[in-house]
Amino acid sequence: MLTQERINTLAGVASREINGPLQALYKYAHKGDWDETRNYLSQYPDAKTVKIKPYGETALHVAACAGNLKIVEELVKLMSEEELEIQDNLGRTALCSAAIVGITEMAECLVRKNKNLLTIVDNRKRFPLLEACVRNHKDMTLYLYSVTPFEFLCQDNNGKYGSFFLQQAIGSQMLGLLFL
Repeated sequence: MLTQERINTLAGVASREINGPLQALYKYAHKGDWDETRNYLSQYPDAKTVKIKPYGETALHVAACAGNLKIVEELVKLMSEEELEIQDNLGRTALCSAAIVGITEMAECLVRKNKNLLTIVDNRKRFPLLEACVRNHKDMTLYLYSVTPFEFLCQDNNGKYGSFFLQQAIGSQMLGLLFL
């Protein structure tokens, strides 16, 4: 689980390993400073899609992990649908990061622009709906369940993604909420 302590640790690691302007972008996105982020991106417009070391996250990933809704909303406006699909070194999209943190408004913003994000699976075979359920984010799970294509949950290997989700929903005691 990505706790605030883990986020702070990641920020410290990144500060030591990121050189030059990307360190500033990371800091602005992490702290939720939209004015500085916007100023930075006006100077370096392509930076919105650059993967920041050491975890290969974009500024959008960083903002989502830190729970900075305003930064996420503004970056989504600046990015194309394809750019929203950029995955970090673990294969996670910014929607997956939002699901992990549990801020439903972030997910709504991302999904409104690109519904494909719902079906992108990371390196561990996890997807946004499963991540929200694993972390027991009920509102996020309900929202993602309502917009995740049923076909995705049923496809491949006898519906393995749906099976993973169903097992987790039972374990998290959320099954009843989903089928009310």
